[in-house]
Amino acid sequence: MVSPGTTRITIEAADGVSEEFKLTADYPKDTYVEVSELDFGDYKKEMRVGDNQLMSVTVFPYDATDKNVRYASSNEKVATVNGLGKIIAL
Repeated sequence: MVSPGTTRITIEAADGVSEEFKLTADYPKDTYVEVSELDFGDYKKEMRVGDNQLMSVTVFPYDATDKNVRYASSNEKVATVNGLGKIIAL
């Protein structure tokens, strides 16, 4: 059973170094949280034939209900992209 409230979480290393933070727990949201932004991180806008790169995508807000993303290439004769975000220049 979920109990709303606040608590302090402490993390302690074997040598005694510790950190602590306050955590607030609440009941789950009843509403759908829409994606507001996609951050692609660092990526190459130009590639040579045969090169590949893996897209690193962050979905915002962090509590978005559905964080699934799809990748597609508008011209698969130039570059392909798979379901994990790996781009290959052809």
